[in-house]
Order: sequence, then C-alpha cells, then structure tokens
Amino acid sequence: MGSWLRIEEELKKIHHRLDHIESLLTLKIKPSTPNFENVALKLDDHHRSSYLEVVRVGEATATEVARVTGRVRAIESTRLNSLVRMGFLRRRHRGREVVFYVENES
Repeated sequence: MGSWLRIEEELKKIHHRLDHIESLLTLKIKPSTPNFENVALKLDDHHRSSYLEVVRVGEATATEVARVTGRVRAIESTRLNSLVRMGFLRRRHRGREVVFYVENES
C-alpha cells in the first residue's frame, strides 16, 4: 500500500510541474522572443523553467528567477550562467547585479 502512496505523490509532483510549464508557455511568453519553442524543447526541465521565466519577464536576476522556480539563488545562478554559455541567454551588469535576458534577433 505504501508504494501506491509514493506513486500518487510522484504523479502529483509531475502534474504540478506540467501545470507550471504549461502556464509559462501559454499565458506569458512574449511573441517577439525568437524561436523560444525550439529552444525550450532542447533544454532539460530545470534549464527550461529558468529560460522560460527570463523570457516571460524580459530580463531577470538569479534571485528573481529563483523566487518563481523555487530553487536556491546559487543554483539558479548556475543554471542561468549555463544558459549563457550555451548561447540561449545573454547577461549584463546592472550595478552589482547580473541581469539575464534573451537578445532579440533583428
């Protein structure tokens, strides 16, 4: 009986993650963002949620993204910098903060 409860809990977690991803994709993505569908499909779940949050707001710090994803700021910073190295995001300094953003193709 205990294994069924664990399976049910895992299914609830998966359902919650899918709802979150779906809400990011359907309600909040800015249409001017270049090829976000192709980019999102290439990323694992953790990178994808970070990427989609930056796309949704236009630009964000690791702290701002961490508030939405529920991860620790240091982990979020690592993920966002990884997205920069992969070429999916850009970064710039705003005072002491590092701001991540998607560069529009023009």
